[in-house]
Formats: sequence, structure tokens, C-alpha cells
Amino acid sequence: MPDAGLHFAQPLWLWGLLVPPLVIFWLLRSSPLRPQGYETRYADTRLLPYLTGVATTRVVNSRWPLFGWALAWSLLSLAMAGPRWDFRQMNPFAPGADLVILLDISRSMDVADVNP
Repeated sequence: MPDAGLHFAQPLWLWGLLVPPLVIFWLLRSSPLRPQGYETRYADTRLLPYLTGVATTRVVNSRWPLFGWALAWSLLSLAMAGPRWDFRQMNPFAPGADLVILLDISRSMDVADVNP
């Protein structure tokens, strides 16, 4: 009997969908409360390395890699769960119907048998 609608072959993989929101929440909570780069408003750019102790003043805080990782993780978790639509379980091998016929047609079969 076919199962109507969507179901998953391995539904335990759906627990993996909880990982990206937890990681994003953890990263957002652990980020500093003040965005970096405010000192460029008040200090001269040539004096910033002496003020901050960092040679460069460019701050790159892009969240696109994080969201790309979260999207890839979510899609892989869904794929591993094995979504199925209108799936019918088939048993290609019936018990008791296993029969093997072996026929040797090599040249050694053409030899005349020895009389006992």
C-alpha cells in the first residue's frame, strides 16, 4: 500500500535542522555589543595603529558565509532524511523463488567419458 503524501526514510536526520539556529544564536550572543570601527570617526587614520594596536583598521563582519553554511547544513540534513512522496515498499525477491541453473558449455564438456 503506498503512503500518500510526504514522509522521510530516516527522520532522525531532521534533528540536524536544529544546529544552524543554535549556532547562529550562539554567535550572535558571543559577538561584541559594540560594533568595531567607531574609532575611525574620532582618530586620525595614521594614528589608529598606535591607538588600537592593530596594523589595519578595516573591519569585515560579513554574515553571508554564516548564512551560506546554515543553508548548506539545512539542505544536507533534509537530503540525509530522505524525503519521499507516494513511496511504495517493494520486495523484489520472493522467499522460496530462488533457483539457479548452471550450464557449462566449455570445450571440456565435449570430451568422451571414460567407461567404468
